[in-house]
Amino acid sequence: LETANGQLQLENLAVALDEQSEQARLTNAELSVDAVGFDLNGREIRIGQVSLDKLDVAVARSANGEIDWLAPLATNNGETEGGGEASTGGQPFRWSVAGVALSGGRILWQDSQPATATEIAVEQLSASIGPLSHQLEEPVSYEITGSLASGGQLSLNGQLTPAPFTLEAAISGNGIALAAFEPYVQEGANLAITSGTLGVDGNLDLDGQQEPLTGTFSGTAEVAGLDLKLPDSSGSLVSWQTLRLAPIEYNVYPARLEIGTVTLAQPVINVVRNTDNIHNVERIAKASAASGQQEATADAQQGEDSEPGFIFRIGQLMLENGELAYTDRTLAPAFTTSFDELNGSVTGLSNISPQQGKVSIRGRVGGVADLDFEGTIGTLGTEDVSDLKLNMQELSLPALSPYFGRYLGYGVDSGKLNLNLDYEIAGSRIDASNLVVMDRLELGSAIASDQAVNAPVKLGLALLRDSKGVIEVDLPISGDLSDPDFSVGKVVMRAFVNLLAKAAASPFSMLGSIAELAGLSGEELGKVRFIPGSIQLAEGEAEKLAALADAMLERPDLLLNIRGNVQPQADGLALLREDLTAGGQRDVSEEEWQAAREAYLAGERSLAPEALSNLASSRGVTLRNVLQQTHGVPADQLFLLDPARNADVGSEGNVIVAFNLDVR
Repeated sequence: LETANGQLQLENLAVALDEQSEQARLTNAELSVDAVGFDLNGREIRIGQVSLDKLDVAVARSANGEIDWLAPLATNNGETEGGGEASTGGQPFRWSVAGVALSGGRILWQDSQPATATEIAVEQLSASIGPLSHQLEEPVSYEITGSLASGGQLSLNGQLTPAPFTLEAAISGNGIALAAFEPYVQEGANLAITSGTLGVDGNLDLDGQQEPLTGTFSGTAEVAGLDLKLPDSSGSLVSWQTLRLAPIEYNVYPARLEIGTVTLAQPVINVVRNTDNIHNVERIAKASAASGQQEATADAQQGEDSEPGFIFRIGQLMLENGELAYTDRTLAPAFTTSFDELNGSVTGLSNISPQQGKVSIRGRVGGVADLDFEGTIGTLGTEDVSDLKLNMQELSLPALSPYFGRYLGYGVDSGKLNLNLDYEIAGSRIDASNLVVMDRLELGSAIASDQAVNAPVKLGLALLRDSKGVIEVDLPISGDLSDPDFSVGKVVMRAFVNLLAKAAASPFSMLGSIAELAGLSGEELGKVRFIPGSIQLAEGEAEKLAALADAMLERPDLLLNIRGNVQPQADGLALLREDLTAGGQRDVSEEEWQAAREAYLAGERSLAPEALSNLASSRGVTLRNVLQQTHGVPADQLFLLDPARNADVGSEGNVIVAFNLDVR
């Protein structure tokens, strides 16, 4: 049997997937086949051009992952396998098709497996395929174009070899609306796509002649006008004008991704810490996705010996006019600031050693402060050291008033903040130096806060503030970034609060850190020793007063309270001896002295009523005069308090007069 020049034409074809269904899953306005030839003895069929006009195919996936078109095909395959033994043997059947042309086609993908069912339609589908034949090792050329109903155009052209499988494809897509793919994004991330389009242009080559499949993609990609938000939020979370990747070089096996330049233009990120202490960005990852990622990581680690690792490189990342807005709603009032006008680059990122990237970004904080962020980045995913430095100048301190209110119990009325941060990160370990400089910090009104430090905050600040009104402190910290309870910001603030509390609790120790003490401890500045019964300073005390004066001059907001004091027994006995000897003019025998001493201690002999009071008062005046007249401490920093009679006596027998610090 042999035929030639046959023709076949079908119009208004409609196909359902089962007898009970009334809904057609495939329709075709016109199908025409020409130049059909058949040779039974030669076991060959030849087909000319196959033309399909307005082919419309709907493909659905159920919630359990079943494809509707595969169910009937699976049934037919089973029947064929059961009765196909009679067809074995003999000469292979030969076939050929001159070409296949499709115009005005449509493919509808209906997917019920995601939590939110979705439909994606490719319309105005045109294709040109062929020639093709039973010689599956021969390449088949193709060209396919179409438009997505949701927006965007796609085109592919190249050639495909069925067996062994190879594919060459020039891919072009532009204006592809990403919102249509939101249900798939939400399978792994809690995000809603408000807007955004994808463009891609490149060449894909796949080779399945040997296991595993190998291949490459070379090209460019761009995501424009992206706007993402959390599904239950009305505000934008992440947006940008354009994200462009060019060139992209991807290798399927062994897996390698290299991107020459990533350009991110006008990105805006809105980070919000809600009243439950959870940041909005923490809600992006879904629990199931995070669990799956951990399992995948574990599987990858187990397979490291048998599978080559993924190689990743980015030549440079260019940031253009970026902005990061931050809001903290755990505070009352809420704290809001922004990092804007962010421009710079990150170069040399890779997960393959040796690699050292560099970062250099500049911008502004709160619209007024200058920001400079730079440093080096070690090989990603390793223990290599990254050294990052951040410098910020002229931030208005009142902007931080909510945080001062929470931790110090006061708002901020005025002042400027400069930061110089130096962070060294190795793996998840961080060691940091935080140089904090506050100029002209003035506290505002008191704020009730159960988290505020229980310490005289104003005194602590006065101890830290120098003669120019500047507070400069270095707050070193260290910790593990993988610890969910570790927060750099919290640790720095806690270190500053602890420093204030320590300064206020031991003010003279703090003063001692800025004075030249010649071997004395800081606490020694808080007291001075007198020879009993006199206003004469003990040996070495004059140098101590000089050091104290220098410290007071360095801390002009401090006030020194001077309370003249006596020790009734030690000073009384000294005054008694002074009386007996007439100021050293006559000698007194030991017997006479012991008798007078015992009488005084027994209360049988007394001094002039004003003697001890006058001595205490004179000591206070003496100290004030030495500090003011000899060492130049301003009078408005020195206050004389009511004299007392409760002084201590040192191990050398000298009487100790203690100072007290206050703040303006």
